[in-house]
Amino acid sequence: MAPVFWQQEELISFADTPEGRTVQLEEKIIEKGFLTRFPGSSLALFLLLSAKGADREPYIVEQERLNCLLPGSSKEVQSALDFLEECDLLEYSSVTKKEGEQDQRQAVSGKNQLDCLKINFKPENIFPGKYRAEAVLEKKEEQGKRSANSEEKPPEAADVFDRELREKLLDFFPGSQGSQAYRQAVEEVERWCKDFPGELLQELLRRVGKWLGYPQNPHERAHYYLRAIVSDWYEKGIFSRKKLKEYDRLYRETRELARIYGFKNYHQLNPVQLETLKGWLTGSRGLSLEIACWAVRQAVRHKRDGSPSLDYIERNYIKPLKQAGVKNIGQAAEILGENDFFQQKDRQTRDREEKEFCQEWENFFWESPES
Repeated sequence: MAPVFWQQEELISFADTPEGRTVQLEEKIIEKGFLTRFPGSSLALFLLLSAKGADREPYIVEQERLNCLLPGSSKEVQSALDFLEECDLLEYSSVTKKEGEQDQRQAVSGKNQLDCLKINFKPENIFPGKYRAEAVLEKKEEQGKRSANSEEKPPEAADVFDRELREKLLDFFPGSQGSQAYRQAVEEVERWCKDFPGELLQELLRRVGKWLGYPQNPHERAHYYLRAIVSDWYEKGIFSRKKLKEYDRLYRETRELARIYGFKNYHQLNPVQLETLKGWLTGSRGLSLEIACWAVRQAVRHKRDGSPSLDYIERNYIKPLKQAGVKNIGQAAEILGENDFFQQKDRQTRDREEKEFCQEWENFFWESPES
């Protein structure tokens, strides 16, 4: 789950014309500060990839050529690539190209092999939750599957299942039948049944039941908890059980990462800190929880003048590991051992600390997200 790039509903459209590719922005999206979301060279990179149609076909370009096409230094161009990748707006990898092959702009000559970048542009991820293209498509696919399943089942069985779900959900709402509050609840539940598959609504009932298992949670307040969960699903574009499991996994892993760092309570995290930790685990080069926790432990052990900040850990530990695409702790230790920052550290100490690390999954406490 990448950091949310833009919270508003306004859209950006792409079109192919005889003159080339065009990108259209609504005026109000600019007035609301959309362009200010792009630091450094990232806006120029965004427009370049849009014009090149990199969302339809990967854009392959020499690193030097890309530096010439974009404003700023080579370091700023690299930062732009990393930023858009962190926001899940692109994926890129290094490739080599032999002399005589052509990329998307011209023939290459003068070198036996050239270092190039292969960039896949993902503009559909600009908008979060229900405004993301994949969330809309996922919702339609789920509704299509539900329609197909309904055709397979006898109409009576499908009707009974839907009616039971509605009745169980409505049982949490206040008001007697015929009252305005009850009529509003019926309309609300009908919309949920239309937008979400039955298995997701059953999971909703399970979570509310678990919440009611705590003595401090009275039944008359259950509808607030119910609505909070559904509102969160709409906001995050969760319209399937699979998507919910992915979100739950990221929640658990982010919370464990926060605990390893030193936060006593997950809810202590402000939005910036939360998105930072999520960014370590997501994206095409996201780290596994095991490697991310190992990196945090290493940072805490090596920092001599107090606890390291999240920014410090990200710059010196997380980014080098993500850029290298490490898959295990052994690779991570090797990469950080080659980093200039670690060359001053005692090798024996780092080897010992690497062996001491152990992720105790069997003792991990798994639970559903809190409201």
